[in-house]
Amino acid sequence: MEENQTHCGASKAIMTALANHIESDQWTRDDGRYIPHPTTWLNQTRYEAMLPKAKPKEKKGYYMGDPIFMKFGKRHVRLKDGRELEFAGKEKDIEYR
Repeated sequence: MEENQTHCGASKAIMTALANHIESDQWTRDDGRYIPHPTTWLNQTRYEAMLPKAKPKEKKGYYMGDPIFMKFGKRHVRLKDGRELEFAGKEKDIEYR
């Protein structure tokens, strides 16, 4: 009976860790390129590893539907035709989404 409870507790811990790791930077970076093989993750008890706190996702800025990005420390707008122009508007002109 105790062995079964131990397995149940370990299973819950593994599933909780899995849910947290799925959202981690390592597992989501480059379309999941750095997700460890499941047997490696289990055998090396990587589910016991503490994860760094997730950074909140930044909202992206847009000006009149065109994306804003930083270049040389200044805001630029990438137009639909591919040109990049330095943003000369005001903060209130930027739509964040």
